[in-house]
Amino acid sequence: MSPPQSPRPSYQKPWLSYADQIALLSSRGLVIANVPAATDFLRHVSYYRFSGYCLAFEVSRHTFRPGVTFEQVQAAYEFDLALRDVVTEALEVVEVDAPTVAVFRKKAGRGRVAYRRMMGRLLDVYAARELSAKGD
Repeated sequence: MSPPQSPRPSYQKPWLSYADQIALLSSRGLVIANVPAATDFLRHVSYYRFSGYCLAFEVSRHTFRPGVTFEQVQAAYEFDLALRDVVTEALEVVEVDAPTVAVFRKKAGRGRVAYRRMMGRLLDVYAARELSAKGD
């Protein structure tokens, strides 16, 4: 009986140290003025995540436009991180405020019990959504 075949393809890329990752980026044309700072950044973010932000600065795959610096790609990453935080915070406000306002307007003048019932239903919907998301 032969061993079962792995559903995943084998990973062909070799492991690279941080120094090797910096050398690879540099060989592709990325200007790295502060190697220790770039190494620290890659330790925090990872090469894989950083390489996604490099795509916008490449002429062709793995070839950077002349003069592109590590700091420019890092700034794009940091901008995206800040933008994500702002958008997530804004969505959280909408997620909480919109149902509250809708319930208040719908139940205005119908008493405290009707308001509590409607809010209870909304909380049940959110709880069910959270449970289903955790189960995925």
